[in-house]
Amino acid sequence: MFGDETYSQFLHHNHHYRQITAESREAVPAACINSSEFHSYFFEVVERTVADSKIDGVFLDEPHYYPLLAESEFTCVCEECQVEYERLYSEPMSFDYSKRIEKFREESMLRFLNDTCRAIKSASTSTEVAVCVLPIEGPTFVP
Repeated sequence: MFGDETYSQFLHHNHHYRQITAESREAVPAACINSSEFHSYFFEVVERTVADSKIDGVFLDEPHYYPLLAESEFTCVCEECQVEYERLYSEPMSFDYSKRIEKFREESMLRFLNDTCRAIKSASTSTEVAVCVLPIEGPTFVP
């Protein structure tokens, strides 16, 4: 779902819920973490998997926005992100990377991770949750 090596059935069947780049408005191979459709799918799968499995824990390995080649191509600026940004900051989302965009991305990821942990714990209170967060400031770029 975060656009690395693993196949994503959700993205294969739901192209319109991918992260969108700011400058070119291209869809990248990663799900938008603010997408309500993705939330419905993801949390249902997480809760079902945890409830139906005899696992000790869940490891969330480096959840991140899609890495880009330039700061002008940060993600995500999809319609749902724009609506959420305007709801939070009472202004339209800028398509130029800024401290406010960085804050929005961080807060969106934090909400997503909190919701993920909550979904895991609601399925099984004894299941441990570990998150590996990348120590990066600013947008993630591929060198």
